[in-house]
Amino acid sequence: MAGQLGLDPPTMLLCDEGPALELQQALENSEAIAKCFNCSISTSAVAMTIYCSMSLSSSDRLAIENHKDVCLADLKLQLNSGSRSNVPVLNAPVISYILVPDLPKRALVEVKPLLYTGENIELPTGVTKQDLCTRQAYWEFQHEGWHNNCIQKCIISGRLCSAIVSVTLETAAKICSVTTDESQCEANTEKQFARITKFCIYLLDKVLLENDFSWDDVMNLRIYYPTSGGISHGTLSTIFSHVFNDFGDKGVPFNIVPVLGAGSSATSMDDILTCDLFATKF
Repeated sequence: MAGQLGLDPPTMLLCDEGPALELQQALENSEAIAKCFNCSISTSAVAMTIYCSMSLSSSDRLAIENHKDVCLADLKLQLNSGSRSNVPVLNAPVISYILVPDLPKRALVEVKPLLYTGENIELPTGVTKQDLCTRQAYWEFQHEGWHNNCIQKCIISGRLCSAIVSVTLETAAKICSVTTDESQCEANTEKQFARITKFCIYLLDKVLLENDFSWDDVMNLRIYYPTSGGISHGTLSTIFSHVFNDFGDKGVPFNIVPVLGAGSSATSMDDILTCDLFATKF
């Protein structure tokens, strides 16, 4: 669905009781749309992007994140447990927060859920452990426990795959610490981003392969980077193109999006790179 603002439907005016309640109204508006498709944003959301105005204070952002969890929990409780539906109940959507200069109507927050309204059909995977090891060996990364902290994913088996890789400065230091030329990686922003890009694609490739998806199934890959990150839009686009070309997937659709900040938490939108992937077998 399109992004939803905290507009009061009868008046079409923004809720003026603070950012947390503005978010609540935006979620309620999203829920009203979801009900038209016999589902709920609390159980059928694959992904949810929350855009935050730069005018929000750090305490406002914390309030928004906490209230989001409360609102989604309340919506889930309100569902009629006795109803029958073919719509699957998902564990949790992937969540991303994007910091922007301004929003329509001078709103403080905007919510954009991605819903799955089809049936949950389980399909067997044809991927073997050997397939995974062979494919992943190309990227020259060895899996470590902290890799799991970098990625969120929501999978509808045989249907949809939504995944987000978030790279913070701390994560970037770990990625570059294992390079054979650490001093060059740290000293050259372009070389650093090239390795970080390869790491992001490595993690996304692992999610796709483990769940029987391919890069041909990818509908969109959106890459957010901060305008203060010291690298240009053109350079980053070239880096991603080279990585995909070397891997042999030249047709992957991706968009480079400059933002003020992005992250998996409203209180720390300080990723140096955020990769948001959506794939489908429809």
